[in-house]
Amino acid sequence: KGKWLGDEKNLSKFETDFNINQIKFSKTNLINLGLTDFDYKPGSISINGKINGDIASFSGFGKAFANNWYFLDKKLEKADLNWKLSEDLTINTDGFVDTYLGHLKASSTIWLTGPNKYKGVFEGDLKDVGLKQIGSLVNVPLDGKCSGPFVVETDLLDPLKSVYTFKATLENGSFYSFNTKHIDASISGSGTDWRLTNPHILLKDGGEIWVEGFI
Repeated sequence: KGKWLGDEKNLSKFETDFNINQIKFSKTNLINLGLTDFDYKPGSISINGKINGDIASFSGFGKAFANNWYFLDKKLEKADLNWKLSEDLTINTDGFVDTYLGHLKASSTIWLTGPNKYKGVFEGDLKDVGLKQIGSLVNVPLDGKCSGPFVVETDLLDPLKSVYTFKATLENGSFYSFNTKHIDASISGSGTDWRLTNPHILLKDGGEIWVEGFI
């Protein structure tokens, strides 16, 4: 629903509320966008909010919800976000995702025009994410619970070339042949190509490993 605030000669200002339910995605659609490397089953997204402005510029805000998405054969428990569209066609979001793997809280900025058109920056925190299933995706033997802040810079037209950094803390896990009590490390990369920087490892048998540089 909505309304125009002008007349038949000047339909410039408008205000509208909207509610779009169950926008469904097929895996074929997402594969065409380059999302091919992960074990997932797409569901739907519902969006609601308000948009107002005029023909030259407009802005808005609202909420979005993901429904019936699966990752590694497990259903996302909850995925909600708030969104805000600025007059310069920048979208800012903040929200959270709860899964059986762990919890994600994040915010993002996405540009729909200008020099950064279709680029995005995502920042957030992971909490108690189970690494065993994730390790199988990147062919690294991992186990345990991982937490820490991350930043992802992406091109929405080529998401597999995303660049990311993650300051990770791993508790009571395993990494290759090491059974660990605690690991601190920075992880950075692009796509599935990644590297560890300056890992510090406390072993369960009391040993300690410091590495300066990249692995």
